[in-house]
Amino acid sequence: MSDEPNSKWNVQVKFLTDTADAKIIKNSATPEKHQQNSDSAQQSKAKSLNDKHQQNLMTDTTSSYGKAPKGLRTWPSWFGASVLTLISLMPMAIKRQLASLLTWLYIQKIGSNSRHVKTAQINLLACFPELDIASRNKLLRDYFFTLMLAVFQIPKQWWQSKEAVKNSAKRIGLEPVTTALEKGEACAFLISHTVCLDAGLVALSPDFDMTGFYKPFNNPVLDWLIQRSRSRFGGKPIARGDGFREVIRRMKDGSILCYLCDEDYGPEASVFAPLFAHQKATLKMLPKITKLTKAKIFPMATYLNTTTGKYEIRIQPALENYPSGDEIVDAAKLNSAIEDSIRQDPTQYLWKLQLFRSCPHGKDSRYLQIARGELTAENI
Repeated sequence: MSDEPNSKWNVQVKFLTDTADAKIIKNSATPEKHQQNSDSAQQSKAKSLNDKHQQNLMTDTTSSYGKAPKGLRTWPSWFGASVLTLISLMPMAIKRQLASLLTWLYIQKIGSNSRHVKTAQINLLACFPELDIASRNKLLRDYFFTLMLAVFQIPKQWWQSKEAVKNSAKRIGLEPVTTALEKGEACAFLISHTVCLDAGLVALSPDFDMTGFYKPFNNPVLDWLIQRSRSRFGGKPIARGDGFREVIRRMKDGSILCYLCDEDYGPEASVFAPLFAHQKATLKMLPKITKLTKAKIFPMATYLNTTTGKYEIRIQPALENYPSGDEIVDAAKLNSAIEDSIRQDPTQYLWKLQLFRSCPHGKDSRYLQIARGELTAENI
């Protein structure tokens, strides 16, 4: 199985449904000629899409993320971004030592009572009740260590060249995606919320025409830097809540949807389905998108090698019998894929997420219920 797509146009093939294709096939005299003309038309369309994608990469794409924020209020953020950029240039051995120190300081001193630490502790107890206290505490420390290292690597996504970004990640399981797109099938990545999920998406963006929803950051400098990294090689992020029809159109034009379903956005637009044997509010948007586009859904997760600083993008086979028509069954299938990606390396998942916030019984946040002593993490 190849780690790289055979060629850039392979991942940008459109559906062959326009009039020109129909005329070519209709005017063909023999089955062999039919196939030759169809292949020629498909390659011509793919080449056109590739040329368009390359033109986008060569064009100034500042319109995708606007101009850099300025003003006195942004100076502290720019200073922080500069310091982080300098850290990213350090050898991995030094970054590992720094990550170890900051992990100890945060868990033991600075953030021992922080919401981040408390949420991670509850999540780990809820998801891994079979572990003893010592094992869970080690998992917590390893998680924060990996998170720190992942943060140290982020500026590389902001500033590195296209080739450097592409070479930063090993790709596993990409061939079925490439094959599906060559056939003109719509595709989507079901993204697991690992600590370095952006690194995988940015590494694929020079070769794949990708789109997806995102939640804008409150910090304008951070938001600008992240959207710049996601857009500068042709990615097309859309703010969550905007552009549903635009996403559908882009998918039908060959863009791959990057979809995250593991955050809790409330019960209104969700159904409850099991994750680690606990009921979790899971967005029910993806089955609707899949029905409209007939897309194949490929679970994807990105992991950081904490020794080398390189990434590994793991893409699993497409979900079978999805959507099934049953919202709960479909949501359970998504959660099962996310759970599988977490179990591959629990230290790499973003445990700060309040995965089980929404209560299936209509009460307030389950994390607040635990804080009040009304609920335990094991029974969340």
